[in-house]
Amino acid sequence: MNTRFYLVIILMLLLFSAWTYLAHEDSIRESKYYEELSALPVYAYVADTTQVAYLLDDLQAVPELAELKHETGFQAALELISSYDLPLDDNMIADYSFPDLITITFQPTAGSIQAKEQVIRILQKQLQPEDIDSQEGACAKIIKRLEEFKIRRLLYLIFIAFTILILFINTRMDYEMQRSIKEKYKVRGAVDQLRFKSARALRTLLMLILPSALVIAAYYAGSYAELWQFRPIWDTFGTMVGVSVLASLILVFRLKSLDQAMVFAEVEQEQQTVPEKDLNDA
Repeated sequence: MNTRFYLVIILMLLLFSAWTYLAHEDSIRESKYYEELSALPVYAYVADTTQVAYLLDDLQAVPELAELKHETGFQAALELISSYDLPLDDNMIADYSFPDLITITFQPTAGSIQAKEQVIRILQKQLQPEDIDSQEGACAKIIKRLEEFKIRRLLYLIFIAFTILILFINTRMDYEMQRSIKEKYKVRGAVDQLRFKSARALRTLLMLILPSALVIAAYYAGSYAELWQFRPIWDTFGTMVGVSVLASLILVFRLKSLDQAMVFAEVEQEQQTVPEKDLNDA
């Protein structure tokens, strides 16, 4: 294997590394959307305190909850007074009746969107719509931006994968065609041909494994060493491996076609040479 082949490997490593970096940054941006959603809790105002225990039992079964907080009406009123520094005290509100407050916050994960919908359904079974503050308008805006971001990410993921696939195939084919042309003008026996094909199979295996494996291993090693925060970008790694496998399969068939074309060219050249010799002898 000469220097040019290693340059092809390095090129693929750089492309896969850049792809991983973009996926890492996208994952951070996506998590910020979920953090914005988690900062918008659902509030439930329960006037009938006998319903509180049933609601809490049902809500605790919902996954992706970060916190389920219950406050009596009096506690909630005191907290409101303290938060907004209102000119009121305990005695001034002692004679008033306030509904109990249930505050539901969610984990900053993709599953929190479905969890919030489930929470709303549970609350709507026992409470009136005006007793539920789901901050629907603010949540809808964030979810819309999140969906638009995911669509853009999918489109450029497809573009990057297709671009790297083409480069993967063309750079390797260009290298192998030049090697095959050089081998054509050498006097080769069966052993030399076998060695050449074995070396080419090894190059195919290295191209299949090294670029994606080294980048993925380096990413996990860097995360383990706390050089950067680990992000679950398995879809990118899966696509990366898929591109390597698909490109390698295409290369195998194209290289076989190249071998056949060169054999046919040699046969045709020999057939053209024989009549010329016969004509000279005559």
